[in-house]
Amino acid sequence: MTTDLDETMGVNMSTHDSIEWGPLAEPVHHDVVDERPWRDNAYLCFWDPTHDLYGALHVSTSPNAEGRRARLTVHVGDRMEQIVESVEPGTVSSESITFDFGDRFVVDGPNLSGELVWSPRFALADYTGDRAPAGFEYDVKEPLAHYQRAATVTGNLRVADTDYQVHGEGVRDRTWGFRDESLNLRETVGFFWVFPDYAISAFRVMLTNGTEKLQGYRLTSAGADPVERFSIRRDAMGLFAGTEIGFEDGSSTDVRADRRGGHFSPMGTERTGPTHSAYDEFSVLRRADGVTGFGMIEQGVVRQMH
Repeated sequence: MTTDLDETMGVNMSTHDSIEWGPLAEPVHHDVVDERPWRDNAYLCFWDPTHDLYGALHVSTSPNAEGRRARLTVHVGDRMEQIVESVEPGTVSSESITFDFGDRFVVDGPNLSGELVWSPRFALADYTGDRAPAGFEYDVKEPLAHYQRAATVTGNLRVADTDYQVHGEGVRDRTWGFRDESLNLRETVGFFWVFPDYAISAFRVMLTNGTEKLQGYRLTSAGADPVERFSIRRDAMGLFAGTEIGFEDGSSTDVRADRRGGHFSPMGTERTGPTHSAYDEFSVLRRADGVTGFGMIEQGVVRQMH
């Protein structure tokens, strides 16, 4: 399959906007010599409400752990199409999905084909150092490196027998380090939302000892304002219904979520033992001041019975 952008792609897609994307374009780490499970992960979420279309590319590779995969899930209305394929150590491209941490991916599968391109918006969410995401790491002495940023997403997708010219928004996520989210976590809630005037990236985790950690930012063109707190309101099924978010500058906002759909998000591999189970929700978001946005919410719990 060819696309309108093929001639601009060249051989290496990561040459596009790699400087502008900074650490989100970090290539696979090939020099890991360790028995602890290392993972290079990326998550590219996208939505186009005009077409009631939304989805995510989630890739994970490792030199020494199972669970290497490239997974693309696309929802259009009530229909969902998905490709899940294994990848080789050192790459995140699979038989049908081409991606190398650049600004785009290409898919060429039976019911999913096309190309989407990410252009950065707002400031970078930097979760490194003392703001590294607690609980996802394998070794607490070596925290993960984690980055997120909002994006404009454009391109074309063919879903089953229908073509869509996509012009929407989304987020890029890049994480690397020694990782096992089933080891130190009990429960997680995280979200990335895009409004016309800013984006919000935030997550709360409960560790196995019962303590909680919170990290997050309100991201504007001028910079990143840390999130100080957020509540969690759930519906009768336990899915996300809304929140009140408080920021470091003392301001706050209330957000209601109108869910459009979702899917489970595999993180690791088959195992006997405590296992992290995550569910991604796509929602229209309505702030108390009347501004509407869109975004993704992920809730996870470590299932204990085995």
